Amino acid sequence: MSKGAAKRFVDEAKRFINEDISISRFGSTMENIQKLQESYVRISEENKQLKHDNEGFRMVLTALSRENEYLQDNLRLLEEVLNRLPLIVSVRDVKKRSLLWYNRNFHCMLGYRHKELQELINKEAIYHYHPEDYRKVREREKYVSSACNNSYSCNLRLKHIDGRYVNMQSDFFVLKRNADGSHREVIEILSAIE
Repeated sequence: MSKGAAKRFVDEAKRFINEDISISRFGSTMENIQKLQESYVRISEENKQLKHDNEGFRMVLTALSRENEYLQDNLRLLEEVLNRLPLIVSVRDVKKRSLLWYNRNFHCMLGYRHKELQELINKEAIYHYHPEDYRKVREREKYVSSACNNSYSCNLRLKHIDGRYVNMQSDFFVLKRNADGSHREVIEILSAIE
């Protein structure tokens, strides 16, 4: 093969290889475009689903918001009723020895404000009762410690903030119990005995 023929052969081979490379690059580019198009379609469908889900969540949130307003209104009404009745109502966490909720009648009937109540609960609460009634309080604690006994009623004398004792009917209910059966949250309703 002559030098010129060899050069033409090499040039032709280069042209063929370059065209082949361009074709393979074009094919690869087309495959990438196809993959991007499929990804776009998938993402577009996912986006439609997310918009649909978002609308559903928005509707649920609106319904929950309305329900929350309704419950808040009912709670305010219940608190107003409990504050107007001549009763002391308190909900306590037994383990933490704290008041979870109480109506304002602690102040009206026994003279205690929030600060005095917190101090009273943090101290030994038994000293709030008349010394002769400690036995009844211990009986109550023993009685409701059984998982099948969720309420106890008795007459007690409670100390007014001025030091005198007021005769009260105590209705004590267990609201929640721990896994071991001990009482965790209780409600006590006290009414003055005239």
